[in-house]
Amino acid sequence: MPMTRDVIRGDFRPVPWRAFGLMALALGYLIMPFDLIPDFLVLVGVLDDVMIVGWLLNRVDGQLEAYRLWKQNKDKQDTPPSAA
Repeated sequence: MPMTRDVIRGDFRPVPWRAFGLMALALGYLIMPFDLIPDFLVLVGVLDDVMIVGWLLNRVDGQLEAYRLWKQNKDKQDTPPSAA
C-alpha cells in the first residue's frame, strides 16, 4: 500500500507495472472460482492456492528492490539531524 500511495502521488517513478500486475494476478487467482485444483478437495485445493499466491508474491517482492532503495534514501533525507 505505501508503494501504491507513492506512485499515485507521483513521488516514485518509474511505475513498477510488473509488480502491480503480479499483485493483481495473485488477488484474481484468490477470488477466482476456478483454479488448478478445486477447493472442495479441502487440503489439496487450498494448498494449491497458497503455493501459487505465495509464488506470485515472492515474484512481486523481487520487483520491489528499487522502491525499497528509494524509500530508504527518502527516509534518510526526511530525518532531521540529531542534536548531540
